[in-house]
Amino acid sequence: MPSTIDLNTIKLVVCFMRALFIVFSVAFFNLPSFGFSLVGPYADWMRSTNGYHKFGDIGGPTDIGQGYRWNVPVVTYAFDQTFVDFFGSNGVAAVEGAIATLNGLPPASAVNLTNFPLQVIRQNYLAQSDYDYDLKSAALVLLLEQMGLNHPTPNIFDLRKWDPIFLTQGSEDSWPTGTIPNLIIERNFDPITLQPSHSVNGVNWSANVLVDGAYSDVFEFLIDPMQYPLTAVADLTPSQLSTGMPGNLMQSGGLYCDGLTRDDVGGLAYLLSTNTLYFETLLSDVHGFGTNANSFVKFAVRPGEEKITFVRQEYNSTNGQSVSITNNYTDTYLTNNTFQHQSVQRVIGEPDILFSAADLVLANYGYERTDTSRWWNSAAFNGQTYQTGPGVIVPPVKITFDLRGTVAQTYDQFPDSPFVYAPKWSSIDLSSVTVYPQGPTFPGADQVSIHFRLATQGSNSQRPFDWKIPAPLGGGVALQSSTNLLDWVTIATATNYTGSITWYHLPLAPTKFFRALPQ
Repeated sequence: MPSTIDLNTIKLVVCFMRALFIVFSVAFFNLPSFGFSLVGPYADWMRSTNGYHKFGDIGGPTDIGQGYRWNVPVVTYAFDQTFVDFFGSNGVAAVEGAIATLNGLPPASAVNLTNFPLQVIRQNYLAQSDYDYDLKSAALVLLLEQMGLNHPTPNIFDLRKWDPIFLTQGSEDSWPTGTIPNLIIERNFDPITLQPSHSVNGVNWSANVLVDGAYSDVFEFLIDPMQYPLTAVADLTPSQLSTGMPGNLMQSGGLYCDGLTRDDVGGLAYLLSTNTLYFETLLSDVHGFGTNANSFVKFAVRPGEEKITFVRQEYNSTNGQSVSITNNYTDTYLTNNTFQHQSVQRVIGEPDILFSAADLVLANYGYERTDTSRWWNSAAFNGQTYQTGPGVIVPPVKITFDLRGTVAQTYDQFPDSPFVYAPKWSSIDLSSVTVYPQGPTFPGADQVSIHFRLATQGSNSQRPFDWKIPAPLGGGVALQSSTNLLDWVTIATATNYTGSITWYHLPLAPTKFFRALPQ
């Protein structure tokens, strides 16, 4: 049977981590400051009114010692038929290129951060002008999230509690003593010293607290506005991957990553290091093996796995069946200040991470994925409800890429000035762009879904209407309006690139009718 909790060991771990922190601080205090951030389930106080649950984030920022990670050496992944139908073999290769970047990292103890660049984000200007977005880079961003990394730059400062002082003392240089950590917390950490850092890849940031009615947040800005922000890959949020880099370098597309930055690798190395000890549970599909078949330790303080290897698992999306993968490995845990080892086995019945594709009607983000709500929190398990971790990442995870497609914005006020563009998933490098889908082979390619969104006057709400019409890939669709159902006017023309067209309209007339016709 699984063992009981050793609370004395937990206390010893806290002391050990403090001592280790002092050693790191003394040894590396002369190095420039860098930064990574950790992600976990939202704390109760993390609300949208103080800057959380934004940009499609999957969780909130956690403190050092309260991060979440995988505690198995092998994580499996698979592609369902919807992904294969839409993206084809080249799309599978693009995602596996992101996975190869992670699989190619050395064990945490062998990481030399100076071997990794400070800038890996590149721009293809042809892809930018055509609203193309790199599938491999998107997959890499999403995988970093599902490995426990948060966005470092927007978490340099986070609003813990709003106070009226921010109405007159909003900028960092005017915050009174005690603002940090009573009102504002720091959740970006140097990968060497583990101290709070105001830098990402060596570039320094400051912040202002902005108040807009009931909504408040801390917004970071470059101390030197002329300096190029050396953005970490983990910094790319869903909206930023679609519209560009954070700060003052917004782009319309064409971004791609040719690796991981120093701070990305530093964050992963911290989480996976044998020096990072967390109280954890084994995943539910991990059991004793061999001499430990009938007795194994489930709850214990554990070091990091040092390295996570992603392995592809065969998956049949028709019946949801997978070819099971069995992984036998040695689990290490700490008890009575001594490391112990046990043989365990994990039979992986379904993929830990499943890649899919669907018409999500999410033109701003481009994908959906499993959030952090199911991750296991050791602090909550031990009754420490005031802490947000540490904990264990619990599968399964599903990452679904939107089919994207043409977006049309039309206005009664400016009937002759529609704005039509087509954000598309692509594979991008310095000199070439491969756009998906590459042929009319996926199911439903002979029709297009029209997602009509009628804005409500005087508010930000939209009235949704969805329907389908026959239209081949590459075919044109006339978007029309009428005031009497007899006389129709074409107000925009859209091309069916992916089987999905999203149409936003801002009306002025009290009564109007709309339709879409294949051309």
